[in-house]
Amino acid sequence: MRQHLYVYAHEANSMCKLSKDEFIVEFGSNDGTLLQYFKDLGHRVLGVDPARNLAKAATESGITTLPEYFNEKVAREIALNSGRAKLICANHCCAHIDDFRGIIDGVKALLDKSGVWIFEVGYLLDVYSKGLFDTIYHEHVDFHTVAPLAKCFKSHGLKIINVGRSTIQGGALRCFVGWEETAPTIQGGMEAVQKLIHAEAAAGLNNCETFFNWNRAINQTGSELKALLRGLKENGSTIVGYGAPAKATTLMYHFDLNKEDLEYIIDDNTLKQGLVTPGKHIPIVSGATLHERKPDYILILAWNFADSIIEQNSDLRKTGVRFIVPLPNLRVIK
Repeated sequence: MRQHLYVYAHEANSMCKLSKDEFIVEFGSNDGTLLQYFKDLGHRVLGVDPARNLAKAATESGITTLPEYFNEKVAREIALNSGRAKLICANHCCAHIDDFRGIIDGVKALLDKSGVWIFEVGYLLDVYSKGLFDTIYHEHVDFHTVAPLAKCFKSHGLKIINVGRSTIQGGALRCFVGWEETAPTIQGGMEAVQKLIHAEAAAGLNNCETFFNWNRAINQTGSELKALLRGLKENGSTIVGYGAPAKATTLMYHFDLNKEDLEYIIDDNTLKQGLVTPGKHIPIVSGATLHERKPDYILILAWNFADSIIEQNSDLRKTGVRFIVPLPNLRVIK
């Protein structure tokens, strides 16, 4: 993720042709990692994040962060105190916000007339095509595609001037938005927008039947995973999980996985260690447990980081431990 945000900052800096000392605001700024990279490039930065513990930690680390929800009122206060922003960023938080039009009003109150708003969200085209159903859970109230976004922004005097895709979090959409009349031009941007709109239609995302068929495919994957795990358990194999993100809870409930299937779950986040998973109450422990109680198989619940998880545990593979990646396609890595 840090590497992703580092590249993000440098690409945005180049693509938006930012001069030194531009004012950049990120809402949903978390611990300030992205803003730190912009600061390193010589820009003035400000974060906005309602998580008070994160806002405090980010501020103490040198990234001033307001402990607020971003809205029009907060945006006007920022503009009054610091001026309008040449770049506004929002990463993987717009899908959590029910009042998306309120966010747009905030952006309009803060964005410079030649500025750009970049937001990154999970992309429904990837969610569908890769079977990423477990990213559909309570805090994600919107699932984005380009076609309706373009209409939405047009009704607010804004327009999408470029789009991009990323593999982060399984598959993400990055939108570049500016004022209808004064937005900067990004080479190839409008062609990229039209290309994704056509791809969405070609994938059938405008048809209900597409999602009924998708549901059947998801349930088939679940049946195959359940059969695999139960078969391994019957043969005496020990199985544990790796990663306890929110999506793991969705996956475990939808596929009916429980304590009988997974003895414990590894997570590298110390804030989660010593706790249990919601509802299923499977213990969450540190990576050291893998060496103390070495399993036969590790089911990677944080499957979107499967490659890096497998790489950082390459020593276990050498001893015969096997990894199971449930999505997008069920596979066992020996």
